[in-house]
Amino acid sequence: HGNAVFADLNDRVKQQAEVRGYDPTRLERGMHRLRDRFKSLSPAEVRYSGAAGLLSGLNLFDLNEDSLYWLRWRREDGLKEGAALRDELDKLPRPLLLGNGLRSAVFSGMTAVDFAAWDAILDFLLVKHYFWNRGFDGMYGTVSRWVRQISEWNPELTEPDCFTVAKAWLGIELPEVASLADMEMGFPQAFFDVVVQEETRRAIAAVSEPGKVVPWVDTGRMPHGGDPMTAGDLHRILTASEAAGLKRFLFHNHGHLTAAEWRVISRLCGQEW
Repeated sequence: HGNAVFADLNDRVKQQAEVRGYDPTRLERGMHRLRDRFKSLSPAEVRYSGAAGLLSGLNLFDLNEDSLYWLRWRREDGLKEGAALRDELDKLPRPLLLGNGLRSAVFSGMTAVDFAAWDAILDFLLVKHYFWNRGFDGMYGTVSRWVRQISEWNPELTEPDCFTVAKAWLGIELPEVASLADMEMGFPQAFFDVVVQEETRRAIAAVSEPGKVVPWVDTGRMPHGGDPMTAGDLHRILTASEAAGLKRFLFHNHGHLTAAEWRVISRLCGQEW
C-alpha cells in the first residue's frame, strides 16, 4: 500500500531483514529521510524540479544512498518472499497455481511490485483494474489522497504544485484533470482511451504470456467504499482493456451485481441475458 513506503519497521520485520542480509538501521534511516523530505517541499523546488524527468526527480525527493537502499529492499524482499512461497508450493504432490492481487502498473513502483520480476514466480497477475474516486484501491482516489496528503504536509504548496509532486512520484497523468474538483466530474472518454489502455498494455508487456494477466474489475462500491461507477464506465473499462489485448478478467461482485452490469458483462463475454 502507499502508506507502507513511509512505515516504520516492526521488530519482526527488522529481524527478518537482518537474517536476509540487510541493515535494519540503514533501512529505517533511508525511510525517514524520504518521509521527512515529503514533509518539507518548497514551491521553488517543486516548480524547478517537479516536471523535469528522473534526474531532477531524484533531486526533488532528495534521494541519497540510504533512501535508495530502502526502496531497493522493499522490491527485493517481496520478491524473495514470493520466490520462497513458490518453492514450497512446488514441493507439494500436485501442482498449485499461484496468483497475486497487484495494484495497477502505475502504482507498482510505489508498492515495490515489479511485474516483470514477479512473472517468474506467478501463474496469474490479478491486477486491480480499479479506477473509482474515494474509498480505497481506486486510481482516482489514490491520486486524490496523495495530493491531499502532500498539501497537508506542505501548506505553502498550491494544488497544482501538489499534483506536480504526485505526478513526479507516481508517474501518472490523468486526462482532463488539473484539480481535485475535476476528479468529481467523472471519467472523460480520454481516461479509458489513454489510461486504462496503457495500464493494460503495461501489465501484458511485462509478462511471458498475455493470458497470465487476469485483472480484477469492479465499480467502486462495497467493500471498497468508493464513489460508484456506472455500467457505462464498466463497459468502457472492458472495451478499452480488450483493445489493449486483454482476454480475461474477474468481476469483483460483493453481492451487488446490478442488472445493467450483468448485461454489459454477458454481452461482451458471450450471449447477452
